[in-house]
Amino acid sequence: MRRLTILLGLFLVLAFVSDANAQNTESSFTKIIRLEIDGKEVKKDYKIFFRSGDDWVKARRTSDGFVIPAELNDLDYLTVMIVFRGHKLEFQEIHRSKFTVDWVVGIDNKPFSDDIAWGIESDNAKRIYYIVFKSEPETIRLAIEKKK
Repeated sequence: MRRLTILLGLFLVLAFVSDANAQNTESSFTKIIRLEIDGKEVKKDYKIFFRSGDDWVKARRTSDGFVIPAELNDLDYLTVMIVFRGHKLEFQEIHRSKFTVDWVVGIDNKPFSDDIAWGIESDNAKRIYYIVFKSEPETIRLAIEKKK
């Protein structure tokens, strides 16, 4: 009987740990609902990388998004690079909460769209990269590529 109690206890502990790991994986899932260039949707052929110290770690893709690498689970702010159509879009210091909502990722070339780049009039700006976080309220993160 004692052996059965120990086995049952071990089973319950393993089930709890497995459930907690599944919840951590689910909470780190991000869905990219659209990739666009100058407001026009492009094919969702992209790669995602995360900064880990001096290295970039490739994220595991899902059918319509990606999962934050497990080794970065203890970080509150993450640097991400999205690569598509020959462009490398780097966004620094994105809070973990932004990885639980859907994203629209895009590039805006001059002349800049008023919807995306309102207030940016720099002559040095070549293009603007952005992520629209589809949350309430909807927010946006911009990165400006400057002319060389």
